[in-house]
Amino acid sequence: MDHGGLTAASQRHFLQRYVRHHNRLANGAAPEIMARMGALIDCGLLDVGAGPDARIRLDESTGQAVVEGPHTGLSRAGST
Repeated sequence: MDHGGLTAASQRHFLQRYVRHHNRLANGAAPEIMARMGALIDCGLLDVGAGPDARIRLDESTGQAVVEGPHTGLSRAGST
């Protein structure tokens, strides 16, 4: 964008594709969305116990996905 700007077509492409991602990263989720997530956590439907950098792997012996939290030590198999 610097030193020459964008063409009209590239400006449209940027606005249509990237601005919403930039806004989400820069501003975070809307308070309404965070309130919904909080309600799901409170009633036990959403578990965020794996913490940051959670990983999912397949347990070959059971065929289930396992969520692991490297910072929290959580290891939990998915329910079927």
